[in-house]
Amino acid sequence: MIKENMKKQEKKEVDLSLQEIQADNSILLKKARRPSDVQIAQIQKRDGEIVKFDISAIERAVFKSMEAVNEGTQNEAALIAKKVLEDLTEIAVRYKNFVPDVEGIQNAVERELMANGYMNSAKAYILYREKRKAL
Repeated sequence: MIKENMKKQEKKEVDLSLQEIQADNSILLKKARRPSDVQIAQIQKRDGEIVKFDISAIERAVFKSMEAVNEGTQNEAALIAKKVLEDLTEIAVRYKNFVPDVEGIQNAVERELMANGYMNSAKAYILYREKRKAL
């Protein structure tokens, strides 16, 4: 009987501990930033200037690289640009004052092109990027 009462008491304590942990996690989750709460509003250019973020600029650059090698469509370029935005947003969720720079965005574009099988477009993009960097 004593053992049975001890087991019941231990179970109660464990249940209470689990409830406390769940409550703590609930509070943390409410405070956490979610991708839907975060928007990329600005980027930093190479010269340090902060300008408004424009996803269409990414889309245009991706499409130009696709056009150069006859690989992909305008819609596919838009999808790549959207994936790049998702990558940037994931970073912004973790780092409150994150402002992506041109270099980081271009790295993300290269990664997404390659990850999605646009190897020739990625190569064209890299070459274009190097050319622009030299200007």
